[in-house]
Amino acid sequence: MQQTIGIARLAFLLTLTVAAVFAMLLINQWTAGAPEAVAPASQEPSIQELAVVAAKRFAPETIDIYDTYAGLLEPWERYTLGFEMAGRVLTLGNDIQDQPLDQGSRVEQGTVLARLDDRILKARLTEAEAAREQADNHYRRAQQLKERGNSAISATDLEDRWTAKLQAEARYEMAVKNLEDATLRSPATGYIARRQILAGESVSPHQPAFELVESDRLLLVLGVPESRMPEILGRWREVRNGSAQGEAFQAHVELVGRDRFGQPWPRLSGRVYRVSETADDKTGLFEVEVEVANAEQRLKPGMVARAQLVIGQVQGYRIPSPAVLFRSDQAYLFKLQEDERQTLASSTSETEAVYPVQRVPLARWSEQGPDVIVPQATENPLSVVVRGQRRLVDGQRVRVIAWQADDEPTLPADVSVRASVAEPKP
Repeated sequence: MQQTIGIARLAFLLTLTVAAVFAMLLINQWTAGAPEAVAPASQEPSIQELAVVAAKRFAPETIDIYDTYAGLLEPWERYTLGFEMAGRVLTLGNDIQDQPLDQGSRVEQGTVLARLDDRILKARLTEAEAAREQADNHYRRAQQLKERGNSAISATDLEDRWTAKLQAEARYEMAVKNLEDATLRSPATGYIARRQILAGESVSPHQPAFELVESDRLLLVLGVPESRMPEILGRWREVRNGSAQGEAFQAHVELVGRDRFGQPWPRLSGRVYRVSETADDKTGLFEVEVEVANAEQRLKPGMVARAQLVIGQVQGYRIPSPAVLFRSDQAYLFKLQEDERQTLASSTSETEAVYPVQRVPLARWSEQGPDVIVPQATENPLSVVVRGQRRLVDGQRVRVIAWQADDEPTLPADVSVRASVAEPKP
C-alpha cells in the first residue's frame, strides 16, 4: 500500500515539472521578437524638480538680551494733604486752567488748593507784631540807659526785657506760621486724584483734604521670580558700581493689549530705578521698579504694562523663529552654501541660481519674542532658509527665491501649486 502512494507522488511531481518547463518555453517565444529593455542612465534632476525655498541674508549685529515681565503702573509720588489746624474752609483754589479744583485737575507746585477762614489768624498776627515791636523798643531803651550809666536799670532788668523781646518774637513767628498754615498749597506738580472737602466745611487738624499724584514720571512695578534675579542683580550692580561705563539699566516698556485696529501700543523707553532687597511676603516675588517718562500723560497709574529688562548684549544673529527647526532638545537651521552656487536653465529659457544647503546645529541660542538669538563671534553674513526648510536634508540642492520681510514669498508659476502642497503655511 505504501509503495503505491510513493509512486503516485512521484508521478505528480514529474507532471508539475513538465508543466513549468512548457510555460517557460511559451514566455520565451512571446518575448523573442521584443527589443531588450535598457536600464535608464543616471541623470541630473531638472530645475523644475528641485525644491523651492525662500532665503534671507542676516548680518551679525549687537543684540539686546532681555527678560520680559508684566506689572502695574504706579505714580511717582502720592501725597495725602490736609490742614495743620482746625477751621472752616473759606475757598478752594483753581487749576492751571483757572477752573475750580476737582478730581483730575492739574496743578503746579505751589498752587493754592484751599484756604481756611483766616480773619482771626490775621488779627493775632497783627497783635503779635505789635507786641514784638513793643518788646524790642523796651529792650533798646533799657540798653541805652544802661550804657549811659543810669543806675535805675539793673542787669536783671535788662535781662528780663531781653527775655520778653525773645518771647514776643516767638509769638510773632507762631502767628506767621498759623496764618501760613491756613493756606494749603500743592507740594509738587501733579493731578488731584481725590478731593475730600468742600468750601464751607469745617475740618480738623490733619484731616485728609486732597490726594495728589505725581505722574510726569511713573513707576512700573514688576514681580520677578527668584530664579531670574541673579542676572538682574548682576546688571544692577554693574550700573550702580559704574562698571557699565555710565550706562543705565535700560528697559523697553509697552502697554498690554492693542488698539482697535490691532496694532500694538507705541514702545516707551525706561530705566530700572530700584531693585528690592527682599521678596514680597505674599507673592514671594522680588519687586523691580522701572522709571517711565510720562510728560505727555499718555499713561495713567493702574494700567498694566510689560517691560523688557535689558540684562546684557551679545554679538550674533537675529533669526525668525519659524526658520529654526526644533527636534527634542536640539535646534538647527539650514543655510545656503553660497560658495557652491550653480546656474541651471529654467523652463522659460532663463537661468536660475541653485545652491546646496547645509544643516547647521545651534549649540547656543535663546528664543526671544518672535526671534531666535544665535550668538556668534563673526562678522560674516549668513544666508538662512526661512521658508521651505522643513523637508530639506543636508547637501540637498534647492532653488532660491527672494524673501521680503513683511510679505509671503512669491513662488514661480511652474511650482506654485506643488510648493503650496508640499510646504503648507504654518
